[in-house]
Amino acid sequence: MQGDTILAFAYKTGYPVYTDPVFSSGTNSVGVYNNKGNGKVICTRITYTDAGIDAPGTGSDYVVQIKTIGEAAPGCGGFVQSIPARANAIFV
Repeated sequence: MQGDTILAFAYKTGYPVYTDPVFSSGTNSVGVYNNKGNGKVICTRITYTDAGIDAPGTGSDYVVQIKTIGEAAPGCGGFVQSIPARANAIFV
């Protein structure tokens, strides 16, 4: 299979890893990391209005904001969303 064909096949035959892709009721296990361990990288579910952006019409009024409010490592810290793997699976 080639690029677009693989993507179309995955969308047609796959199932969502997280059932709330627009964050309408939670953060879908999005977490933060900061090697300094000082709590200065935070993950918050906020409204589009609070984020200062226009809602894209997804049926949800929420986004997840990752913010660094002090020293973090590496760089500004970051975020992670674990996806459980299994043999021969395709994740989109």
